Order: sequence, then C-alpha cells, then structure tokens
Amino acid sequence: MTKFKLRFPEKQICPLAEQYAIGYDESMREMQSVIHKRGWLTLAEFKAVSRWLRVPFSGATRNKGTLQEIVTATSIALANCEESEKWEALVSVKGVQKALASSILHWFAQGDYPIASNPALWSCSVTGKNDFSFWLAYTKFCREVAESNGVSMRVLDRALSQHHDNERKKAGRR
Repeated sequence: MTKFKLRFPEKQICPLAEQYAIGYDESMREMQSVIHKRGWLTLAEFKAVSRWLRVPFSGATRNKGTLQEIVTATSIALANCEESEKWEALVSVKGVQKALASSILHWFAQGDYPIASNPALWSCSVTGKNDFSFWLAYTKFCREVAESNGVSMRVLDRALSQHHDNERKKAGRR
C-alpha cells in the first residue's frame, strides 16, 4: 500500500500556493465554461491541456480517428459515472498518462480531483503509477488534506507544485 505524506507542514499550503504563478492557469480557466456546457474536449483543447501541463502528447496526435477517441474518452470522463470509468476512458487514449488524465479531471470534471504530476506526487512523498487504484488513493489523500485545511483542490495542487519547484531551486536545478 502506498503511503502518502506531505514533504512540508500543512500550514505551508497557502503560503506555497501564493508563490505559484497563478496567471499560468488562465488558459485552463478560459476553457472551463465551454467544456462544462459541451461535456467533452476537442482535439485542440486536449492539446492545450497537454501544453499547459508541459507534457508531450505526440502519440495520440498521430493516431487516425484521434478526435473521436478524445471526444468519447472525455465525454465519459466528464459524465457522472464511476470513478474507474472516468480514469480508464482517459488512459485508454494512446499517449495519455496519469498527469494528463488527472489534469483533465482536475480542470473540467465535477468534483475535486488532484493532478497526479510527478512534481505533485514527489511533494506527497511518492512516485506515481499509471493505474486506477493508485490514482484513487492519491485522490482520497489530497481530498482529505484539502478538506482538513479548508482549501480548494486548486490551492493544494499549486502548493504541491510550488514546493517541488522551490526544492529544485534550492538544490540548484531548474
């Protein structure tokens, strides 16, 4: 069983989140209302999430029929269905790993979903697997931390990311 533990005191969540360059998120916020109304992502929106996350998405963009795969997968992921269905629909698209799948859920699905990026996972003292049970355990951990500290999932995610960035800078790496 994976043991999640923040690498920083919980009282640092808000100060860390405040250091995060919030303007960086604007492109995702701009897409939210359209995607919420429509219920799925276009290929361009899917690629925009990948660019925001800074993750190459070349595998899926070369597939024939990719638009239909993305529409189908994101329609399922943004619907009110079982958590496993949301996850499996997204990671079934070639080229989609946990960070991209969780980013789509984080920004566009109803409910609180954390982003399972490598920096965020590192800040929780774990490395990630691309499977549903790991993602579900990570989601539960992050929801509990956010709730117990009275912060949104977005604030917690910014803090996790910023903590990682701060530690990399301290170590002299960018």
